[in-house]
Amino acid sequence: ADCRDGPRTPRHQGLQQGLMPASATGPECALCCEPLLLTAVGPCAHAEACAKCELRRRSLYGERSCLLCRAPLAKLLIARHPHYRCSVDAPFSHAQLLASTEVRHDSEWDAWFEKGQFLTDLRQTLADPKCTRCEAPTFRNVDALRAHLKSAHALAHCGVCARGAPLFLREQPCFSAVALKMHLRDPKLHATCVLCKQSCYNSEALDKHMTDNHWRCSMCEAAAVRLARASGEDPPPRLFYAAHADLAAHSRAQHFVCDKGECLEAGGLIAFETEAELKTHEIAMHLTGASRRQRQQALRLTPNFTVRASGNGAGGGGSGGRGGDG
Repeated sequence: ADCRDGPRTPRHQGLQQGLMPASATGPECALCCEPLLLTAVGPCAHAEACAKCELRRRSLYGERSCLLCRAPLAKLLIARHPHYRCSVDAPFSHAQLLASTEVRHDSEWDAWFEKGQFLTDLRQTLADPKCTRCEAPTFRNVDALRAHLKSAHALAHCGVCARGAPLFLREQPCFSAVALKMHLRDPKLHATCVLCKQSCYNSEALDKHMTDNHWRCSMCEAAAVRLARASGEDPPPRLFYAAHADLAAHSRAQHFVCDKGECLEAGGLIAFETEAELKTHEIAMHLTGASRRQRQQALRLTPNFTVRASGNGAGGGGSGGRGGDG
């Protein structure tokens, strides 16, 4: 007996109270407000989100904890909600359902399903590479589907949305060639890296791209933060350099770079704010067996000052370190 279409008396009377009150027709998902026919549940027994929303949280957002109590969901179970269960269904128990011979596991979503049919239905609805514009059979993979969309319908998915949008495959919109160009050029839809021109899904994705693919000067950032705190202002945006060579050139121009021993292999990235710090580093790391005289000579700083004429003929000293008038 299939009881998915009508309410039944819950068999799990001790079900935890949810985030939203049950509607007149039955319980609703706390996220999308759709009927909770299939729910996602863990050992905590909080059945607050529908299968679709919980699978989205898990596979697209990386959320692996209960929506209500934040308990870890190492084994997420998709099952019929207690409101729609009947006498032929097993008791609504996370442990008992996982032990059932009917339960099925999906490795891509890393979730268990009370019945294999639940898994089949959800994959067909959300993730199977099937054309949404015609009745073509399911394709063997996503590349085959996109080739079909291009050849048969002159349509394409947005590659940026495909990489970053929290959308399942069958939810991704299709664009004509003209519409896709307009979509990609709209600054409200995607963010573009100014260094390499790569498009990112949003500002968070852009920040991750910049951190993973470009370079920052930690000394300049620390100095900017100190200056902002002293003046009571907000720190300025972080400054990135496109490549290793660009950061190395900056370090050589603005800081003091160590080119001795193993530091040479870093290509200009081992740098210090002052010459004194550089000398201390060189003695500690590269002159461990040197004599006392050699260490004293290594500590000598390079003079860097400007002599200015004055009314009484006195000379003046200048700033030490790079960036002086020297």
